Amino acid sequence: MNELEGNRILIMDNNNLEFCSQHDDVYSSEEVFKEYDMILIPDWVHREISHSQKRLHYLASVPIPYFIVSEEEDYPELVGYQELRLLELFFHASSAISPARKLYSTLKKFYHEHDDLPESWIEDFYEEGFEVTSGTDLRKNAGETSILVLTYLLLHHFSLVNRKYHHFLQ
Repeated sequence: MNELEGNRILIMDNNNLEFCSQHDDVYSSEEVFKEYDMILIPDWVHREISHSQKRLHYLASVPIPYFIVSEEEDYPELVGYQELRLLELFFHASSAISPARKLYSTLKKFYHEHDDLPESWIEDFYEEGFEVTSGTDLRKNAGETSILVLTYLLLHHFSLVNRKYHHFLQ
């Protein structure tokens, strides 16, 4: 993760990719993404992207590397495996009226009773915490929540790296 410092990172959103793919004649991938060094795509966002061949084709034309970031595998590592902190981030990133907020309470209670979260708590959070988009296996607002959590994680990571660097210089 430290290799990312100084790089210009874009966290991809399905809606932006959809817009660009619909207007590829005006927004070529070479032009749109030329200012970035890499793209991070949360897995739930990639699931949304995968529901359209046009979006997948546009993504394949992007001239910079992109990485699909797993909420279940990569997010815990980015928070130093402090899963209660990660649960708090998911809580704050979720809509106040979503079922995710109710599920948060259940998971927090479980943590206080067992001093740990269930093994599959992140998967459960997405499966039970977001409404199913009709006719698909997608979850309403799951991608947005993933983007916000990843943003929080990256901001935290780079603020720690910068503090250590500035402390080293003094």
